[in-house]
Amino acid sequence: MRLRIGIGMARMSRLCHKSPLSASYIIYGNALAQVHPFGRRGDMFGTAFNYTVPTHTGLHRESVFESFYRLRLTQSIALGPDIEVSIHPTYATKAYRPTLLGIRMEIIL
Repeated sequence: MRLRIGIGMARMSRLCHKSPLSASYIIYGNALAQVHPFGRRGDMFGTAFNYTVPTHTGLHRESVFESFYRLRLTQSIALGPDIEVSIHPTYATKAYRPTLLGIRMEIIL
């Protein structure tokens, strides 16, 4: 079993004098990916968690959890489901948990 682990911290600044959403952020993140799950070469399962701290204009802190599976169909095509859960989005006026379901497709030409 092959695992990849990533841990990081970043300070980001998005400045735009016309936008009320201009803010600086401190982001803490970690990720874990398993390469070749179930013995399938080219497949990958991954999960990540990010915690964002707005430094001034944000209403509250935000957490994001994401998980995906990449299914390698051929040497040049991969397909996989993706789920992302945002816990208390930074600029939302009320606390709630939006969940996004998606599907990724990778085509290598």
